[in-house]
Amino acid sequence: MSGRVEAIHVAEASGSPLQSLEQGSLTIAEGLIGDRHGARSDTGQVTVVSAEELAAVAAASGLVIGPGATRRNITVSGVELRHEAGFRLRLGQALLEFTQTSAPCALMEKVIGPGAKAALKGKAGMEMRVLEGAELRVGDAVAIESNA
Repeated sequence: MSGRVEAIHVAEASGSPLQSLEQGSLTIAEGLIGDRHGARSDTGQVTVVSAEELAAVAAASGLVIGPGATRRNITVSGVELRHEAGFRLRLGQALLEFTQTSAPCALMEKVIGPGAKAALKGKAGMEMRVLEGAELRVGDAVAIESNA
């Protein structure tokens, strides 16, 4: 299954406004350059969410979930994100590995609307560690590299 990068977002600090990027740099040491998750390697340096999962949540809940609304770094389409150990995702030339499922935060109630946190439980994306860094651009290919 292959897909594409739909959006890239960074935020300098927790709760700060998101900045939409056309391209960004993923590094082993710093994750997505310019983002608050930075050098966090214990839980994941980069957050990734599926456009299809967000569309399904929006359809079921009646919420409007635009690009970046979940405050995840990278929105992808055309691939099934598997929340399991060993799951690896190739984004352009970069390689990421699943570390844990992202929990929706209370800020989503303000950004998306009432009920967003509950509606997004288990569907708010995943945290990943950078195994191979590279430049990343909106439109780059996305492919599952391995399955657990």
